[in-house]
Amino acid sequence: MKIPILVDIERGFRKLKLYIKDRTNKVRKQQEVLFNKNFADTKKMIVFVNFPNNEFCGGIMMMFYFATASRNMKNIHGCDVLHANFFNHEAKYYLSQDNFKNDETIYNMELVMQKAKSLDKLILHVPEMLAADLAKELKKYKKVLKNIPDFQINFLNQNIDVFSPKEEWQSLYEITQNITQTTGFERYTTQEICNKWKIPLYYLPPFHEANNVNDYGKKHYKEKEKLFIYSPDEKPLKAEIIAKLQKELPDFKIQEIKGLTYEEYLKTAQRAMFELTFGEGYDAYFVDASLLGGIGFSVYNERFFPSAKYKDVETVYESYEKILENLADDVKKYIENEDLYNELSEKMDNLNHEFSFKPDKTLKGLEKFYKRIPTFVPEESKND
Repeated sequence: MKIPILVDIERGFRKLKLYIKDRTNKVRKQQEVLFNKNFADTKKMIVFVNFPNNEFCGGIMMMFYFATASRNMKNIHGCDVLHANFFNHEAKYYLSQDNFKNDETIYNMELVMQKAKSLDKLILHVPEMLAADLAKELKKYKKVLKNIPDFQINFLNQNIDVFSPKEEWQSLYEITQNITQTTGFERYTTQEICNKWKIPLYYLPPFHEANNVNDYGKKHYKEKEKLFIYSPDEKPLKAEIIAKLQKELPDFKIQEIKGLTYEEYLKTAQRAMFELTFGEGYDAYFVDASLLGGIGFSVYNERFFPSAKYKDVETVYESYEKILENLADDVKKYIENEDLYNELSEKMDNLNHEFSFKPDKTLKGLEKFYKRIPTFVPEESKND
């Protein structure tokens, strides 16, 4: 005899499973109908490959900007441009990216592979962290992809720390020799980085203000709330740092940025006095703070900060050990002095604008990419 509560739980799981399956089938059907309608006659295609489970990060937002800009360059590349979610074995298909404002339809890579047999040109823009997975997935489509006259795989190498070693994706050369990378930061747009992965490198800087931060406007000291926000990235000492802030700043709400849409995050950042990044260092969590009238804290990382000038900034520390040791006291100093707070925020904003990426640089980089004018090409080594 089954226990009633277990029967109810089992029935609930079955209903949930059927609901997910039904929803997935509906989304896939919608994707298929729209894909066949919009690309029936397409012979040339550019695909920006999104993460499989609708993940959201700054890199995704830049992909959307790159896609929009790419459509305006059709006179150069001659392609239709679309987004497709990565091969998804968990059946978590999605038709749109709902974490920030956009008008894009998200298709799926299975549809792109079905279309591949009738394409003359295909460019895949793929996040660097999906490189190894892409190599595994494309094996089953090797024959059809090899028949595309012009097939290019470009890795969006926005963070060299997460780009898979070449050994993990070199099987892609069995499909195409046209494999490239675009880098987002000047500090690692170098011949050395080009040689490391042995593929042509194009400089494609992100355009931060494409994320519409400036639409929200600044709030200064008196308009701010007792709110300290921090990024969801994981770093050693993170728990200790947050615990100390909570202890030393009892009047403040200490909030991790998690589960928010981009617009919700910006509204929260606009209210916050302080913002701490546990990410790359020179990232949106750090830059947005001053753009919105607050103060951002970070650890210096030479790979991502655009200038060594940031080493001399009061809110940029040399390590997370130093943040643990000094951050709480520094925050108290800025809380107690309104003029110092506003002056530091303005100083940071001016510095960030001095080194921030401009739209003309992004567009110029994208244009050179489609014209196939690389910034660096691999040098031959004695070991090759």
